[in-house]
Amino acid sequence: MPINSDSENLLLDVLNHATEEKTLEKQILRLYAASTYLLLSKSFFPSNSDLPAFSEKLLYSLNKYRNKNSTKSIHFGDYVYKSRTVLVSRVIRIIERSDENEVKIIITEISRFVTKPSKKKKNSVDALLDRFGRTK
Repeated sequence: MPINSDSENLLLDVLNHATEEKTLEKQILRLYAASTYLLLSKSFFPSNSDLPAFSEKLLYSLNKYRNKNSTKSIHFGDYVYKSRTVLVSRVIRIIERSDENEVKIIITEISRFVTKPSKKKKNSVDALLDRFGRTK
């Protein structure tokens, strides 16, 4: 299932509102919604095996910040990726315990993921249509 531009726009809108919020609590509430929507979406992650690529990048960025501040780093076991709801609960717990800088990191990582160009796999039909053109 391809990523719908409406889904992208909705997530980016929620993230933009999160950055504009005055209080950390309101930013966190917006992040709950954005992260839950993103992680449960089959359009962003068609298979559970697609989840580690995003979450490990997010954890890497958070751990990089945490190591500077001598805070315990975060790591998920492989079993977490077997269930989207378990992953969502872990990410929400991280967001809940985040300080202002960590919230900014999370917003940035989700925005980067949502706005990156999708790498759609081409099949033989796509190759033929590209070669001989599409008629409208």
